[in-house]
Amino acid sequence: MIFYVKFLLTTGKVILDSLGLDVEVYYTSEIDQDSLLVTSFHYGDTVTPIGDVTKLTEEKLKEISPIDLVIGGSPCNDLSLANPVRKGFSDFSSTALLFFDYFRILRYVQNLSDGHHVFWLYENVASMRREYSDVISRFLQLEHVASVGAQFFNS
Repeated sequence: MIFYVKFLLTTGKVILDSLGLDVEVYYTSEIDQDSLLVTSFHYGDTVTPIGDVTKLTEEKLKEISPIDLVIGGSPCNDLSLANPVRKGFSDFSSTALLFFDYFRILRYVQNLSDGHHVFWLYENVASMRREYSDVISRFLQLEHVASVGAQFFNS
């Protein structure tokens, strides 16, 4: 099962489908009604919305476990160098703080995994201040968040 902690459209589902991976259940924690409508139009009931990521509990995650892959990313506007009024992690109204909800959920899922490996992917903007990427790296226990470029080729 896939749990997708994404605060935009279900991009992860597009990628998994394009790779030909068979996804038994795909959950999304999306609250934007327009995004949910578009997702429903394109995917019908193959994507299961489970509500606001900030309100997800360990009990809810236990109900839908096991989860094999956790994909996430908070809106980039409060981390991006392109935004001169970015809020970073120091403003309580910043969307960048959603990273910590991703991290919380990832840890819950890992703790509920019963020993099976949990894969994860967190994506965000490549052009962020080093101090922001350092925070993300420290929580994810990485030496440093790497910026990886990829292209999708349609065959």
